[in-house]
Amino acid sequence: SDVTSLVSDLAAKSDSGHTHTANPLAVKMTADLTLTTAALVDLTGLSFAVTSGVYYIFKFFVIFRTDTTTSGVRIGVTTPAFTRFAATGRIIFAADGAGAEFQGALTSSGDAVIATGVPAVNTDYLAIIEGVLLPSANGTLQCQAGEEVTAGIAIARQGSAGLLFTVP
Repeated sequence: SDVTSLVSDLAAKSDSGHTHTANPLAVKMTADLTLTTAALVDLTGLSFAVTSGVYYIFKFFVIFRTDTTTSGVRIGVTTPAFTRFAATGRIIFAADGAGAEFQGALTSSGDAVIATGVPAVNTDYLAIIEGVLLPSANGTLQCQAGEEVTAGIAIARQGSAGLLFTVP
């Protein structure tokens, strides 16, 4: 008899006006994309909407192949304006062992890491981009790829994927 309006008070504290966003968000490519230019192009499906003032950690896994061992790929990302951005790219370049990867820093939107070949033709390899972003404007974090040179055919493969974590 001492408790009044308990049911209505508890109902107001439930999920009314409250939502959760899954952490991490995940995306993937659902079809192969032939890379026909040395310029970076958007990888369809590998993008995330980002919000100004929110810290993010991201990782993209790009499955690729080429039709010649002397032609590799380039990878990168585009971002909205940012306060903080630091990323690295890693691309398989040679057979297993020391020096099997090209690695480099991505320091600006549209920057690229480039590998000049692959160990074997028409074989799937993995390129990885990972980094931290604090956007100063709302926009899109977009994974990109291109041919190293236009001497061969490179393909970004279905199943390439990305993860985006919000950092509290």
